[in-house]
Amino acid sequence: MGTEQYFAFGFGAVLLLILLLVSLKYPYPSDFQYTVMRIMLALASACVAVFLTGFLRVEIKQFIEAGGALAVFVIVYFRAPAALPTASSWVDIRSTWRNLRDINTNPTQVNQDDAVKAINAVNEIARIIEDRHALLEPFKKEYGEAFCRLYKKLRDAKILIRHENKTSDLLLTQDAHKVAGEMGY
Repeated sequence: MGTEQYFAFGFGAVLLLILLLVSLKYPYPSDFQYTVMRIMLALASACVAVFLTGFLRVEIKQFIEAGGALAVFVIVYFRAPAALPTASSWVDIRSTWRNLRDINTNPTQVNQDDAVKAINAVNEIARIIEDRHALLEPFKKEYGEAFCRLYKKLRDAKILIRHENKTSDLLLTQDAHKVAGEMGY
């Protein structure tokens, strides 16, 4: 083994360590962060593969042909190691919550469009969290107090909503009730 192979292996190992630390700091990466992490993982895997003996050849018809460490890069990059549905779910939660408008505490002063958006957003966020329960803690940390406040307003207001909203009844869903309870409300 030459100095170049040891250097490549060391570089790959350091990249893997950095990637591990970054993934611990950002357990729910954005789509951009996930893409950067996937590229780093592919590069680190290829660097470590330089140290391994044997030969690997990959061919994706009319697209790419690679061998050795480059083949490892291609495999890891194009065959994403984890689809991370929670990443896109976290992005969905953040965008839903940021586009949400609050409602007035007095039911007679509630704008119907705001109420419909609020009910649908609370229910949708609760459904996402119930499907991906690992998102409860980060959501609680960032938006928990505001979610519980809005949930209480919607629950207590008993607002008559026009029929075109996505919610089938006037009560909030069981998921929203459960998520609010899990956040200490």
